[in-house]
Amino acid sequence: MELVKCVESCYGFEETVERIKDASERRGWKVVNVLDLRENLGKDIVIVEICKEEFARKVLESEEMYWISAMMPCRFGICRQKNGVFVYEVNMETFAQMIGGEVKEVLSKVAEDEIEILKEIQK
Repeated sequence: MELVKCVESCYGFEETVERIKDASERRGWKVVNVLDLRENLGKDIVIVEICKEEFARKVLESEEMYWISAMMPCRFGICRQKNGVFVYEVNMETFAQMIGGEVKEVLSKVAEDEIEILKEIQK
């Protein structure tokens, strides 16, 4: 399985960004940050960072799992390319398999939500 997933959007750049944010919020996620890299990079790239408190609390219950905070919050990289608008994300299904244990269960639920969020912009 791939570590990073890529999905082509059937919408323009701005609408894709808004649809990702809206779909995330409808599924109970909080949009915690939007990094607009267009001015700094001169390219159409926006990163939408989302967090679901119940999932974050669960994976950070024990100090042994604090390392996973380096992977938080979840992110969608939205990029305009010559042939369309694409959304990139860490493949949580693959990541869940790598981690295992109780965290695997939480990450599997994260993966399910992210799949549903991405369905809203797919062709």
